[in-house]
Amino acid sequence: MTQVGITLGYLPDKIQETFGDGSAFNMQINYFLESEPLGTAGGVKNAENFLDEDFVVISGDAFTDIDLGALIDFHYLHNGVVTIAATEVDNPSNFGVMIMDDSGLVTDFVEKPSQPVSNLVNMGIYVMDKTILRDIPKGFQDFAKNIFPNMLGSIYAMKTKCYWSDIGTLTSYYATNYFVASNIKQYETV
Repeated sequence: MTQVGITLGYLPDKIQETFGDGSAFNMQINYFLESEPLGTAGGVKNAENFLDEDFVVISGDAFTDIDLGALIDFHYLHNGVVTIAATEVDNPSNFGVMIMDDSGLVTDFVEKPSQPVSNLVNMGIYVMDKTILRDIPKGFQDFAKNIFPNMLGSIYAMKTKCYWSDIGTLTSYYATNYFVASNIKQYETV
């Protein structure tokens, strides 16, 4: 990947100062500012003019070592509109879960179930056909709540056993830092 778009809301200047135009990483970075929160799908819609071909969405509140090439290959093999990276967790009650058939076709979504029907969770990483943009209204939109439930039959999930940690809490952030420090040889280039 040589072209990256980053949607920014909170402290955008800090991110832009850190990554600049992307040339230090052999890529071009384009920034899309949100004056008010737009949600996961609304942020992508805000970058619509930049997205002129199929694209990958990676949420910024997780750490993973997923093989993006394998996810992209899976997406084109199954010819869905969306492919979701998925992993199994021990306690799915804090996450939205998915149910899928043997081919990987997602048959249902259940948001943060009190009685888990699955332990397969959405990692917040998607490969998307550019045509999805026409189905996302402007303004605040969330993929898991507003968009994906209406697209059953055209969404696939690829189950992966890669390392993944939602770093949305201080506890999980510290645990992830400890994991990376304990496996530093593996993550030296991250």
